[in-house]
Amino acid sequence: MVLLCQMNLRHWRIARNDLGVVLLGFSMLEKVLNKLDAQTVVILLEEELSRLMEEIEVVEEKDTYFRDKIRILGSQDIFLIQEISNKDEILIRKADSLKEGQKFIQNRLAVYENMWNGCGCKVNYHE
Repeated sequence: MVLLCQMNLRHWRIARNDLGVVLLGFSMLEKVLNKLDAQTVVILLEEELSRLMEEIEVVEEKDTYFRDKIRILGSQDIFLIQEISNKDEILIRKADSLKEGQKFIQNRLAVYENMWNGCGCKVNYHE
């Protein structure tokens, strides 16, 4: 019996062997995107971030001089922002465009600068 089905394989990890193609499961990018469909921010472990970074490019990176680096990650028409929270959590959020991601980073850096100057500001990393 042959079972035919239609699947979106855009973010599946695929391996080839002598018998053909073997699907290894969703990629880390697909897992993150699925979670971002249900929530604004996803927390990753370092190992998960390493796997994600193998699948997506760093489009832009800024040193915050406060909370490590903040990055825009991109693949085709997908843009993600990666930053470190005040609790050392690796956070990923989606941006609708590169321009939106750049605006987010500019705003975050402005808040950090104000914090450095003693404004008493706080960042809610999970909104």
